[in-house]
Amino acid sequence: MQVSRTGKKTELLLKTEFFNERLLNRGKPLPSYYETAFDEWFHTRRMDHKVQYNRQIDSNKRFSGYLALNQYTRTRTKYFRDLTTLSSRQVVSDGVDDTTGFTAFMARGTYSIASKNNVNTQIGYDIISQLGTGARIEGGEQVISDLALFVTSEITLLKKITFKPGLRAAYNTSYDAPLAPTLSARYKHKDYVYRMSYGRGFRAPDIKELHLFFVDVNHNVVGNPDLMAERSHNFQFSATGFHKMKKMLIRPSATMFYNDITDKITLANIAGTQFTYVNLDRFSSMGGNVRLGIAGNKTKVNLGVSTTHVTSVTNEGEGGEISFGYQEYNGNISRKLGTFTLNAFIKYTGAKTVFNINQESGEIVESQIDAFSLADIQLSRSFANKRVQINVGVKNVFDVQNVQNQVQSGGVHAGGSSNLAIGTGRSYFLKGIYRFTQ
Repeated sequence: MQVSRTGKKTELLLKTEFFNERLLNRGKPLPSYYETAFDEWFHTRRMDHKVQYNRQIDSNKRFSGYLALNQYTRTRTKYFRDLTTLSSRQVVSDGVDDTTGFTAFMARGTYSIASKNNVNTQIGYDIISQLGTGARIEGGEQVISDLALFVTSEITLLKKITFKPGLRAAYNTSYDAPLAPTLSARYKHKDYVYRMSYGRGFRAPDIKELHLFFVDVNHNVVGNPDLMAERSHNFQFSATGFHKMKKMLIRPSATMFYNDITDKITLANIAGTQFTYVNLDRFSSMGGNVRLGIAGNKTKVNLGVSTTHVTSVTNEGEGGEISFGYQEYNGNISRKLGTFTLNAFIKYTGAKTVFNINQESGEIVESQIDAFSLADIQLSRSFANKRVQINVGVKNVFDVQNVQNQVQSGGVHAGGSSNLAIGTGRSYFLKGIYRFTQ
């Protein structure tokens, strides 16, 4: 549900989303007569609330901010079922039934000042606080908060060159956060725009990575309270063009990037089927993508290809290094068919190498994930002067659920499965949208 109000100088948005789901996991019949079984109910509830406020103070000053609250709970209840009488009773014992909850509070605000000397400044704040509760959380309850102040300026020179330096100072309740500078530049030449940027990054582990104890018949993942925070350097360069050709608009673009991360957090194998989160000494990724957009009167087409190369090091200096690359291809088309609009999307992900790390020995175990393709199709139509819109379509057209994961031994899921879950399979949907105001 979303409600918005727009005035001459003020914009107010209220948004609320609810999700409620119950899933039944029917257990296998128990020997020796196979007339009883253990069933499990999983009840998931999620609520998202957001308040957004924008205020144009005067011609040169503007404030934008929002408050958001996310609440998530997952309850598991176990029952012993008699398959001959179909009666059941709840199993009450330690560790059988549990409720895990996560609450996240977020707030952000920016105060913008536009001056007459081609210098624009933004001053702002960020607040994020996470609370985790339940028997699966170490100690039953954990809280992590992050508070930050930031400032950025936009300086325009000769109408074609723009520089945007920035600085972010943060306080984390569990980790020491460094000052994070950023610098970006933009240059426009004829029909092309060139951009370059650098940013220093910092990411503290979240509650799940630190304290969540997630062990059941299918999973064996344990949080690691000794994790260190990630620190990174990120570089990016891009070029975007805009051309008019007869009745078409053509937008070519290309991007290159390089990321260097110290103490990157990743899920790794300890022994057998047990997994935890560990830090990699060094992690770097580099690559790029090329995109082409073509828009006509009734048809829009977007095509893209990307490549990424990754190098990862653990136990630096002892030869624990792995490198691999992979490619992705994607495309989508939008076509007007009378009063209808057809949208189709397809994405191909090439085979890639991933790895596990034995925390005790530092041994790297490689595995190969097969290539796969995903596709969606949607047909939509508007009614009542575009106030009502009906969408019908198919998601995951190729019914991709699992892809082969050629692991040497074990896996996050018990049983040594060689399949990696990609999706829940093909699904069909019908969606209706009503706009109260134009």
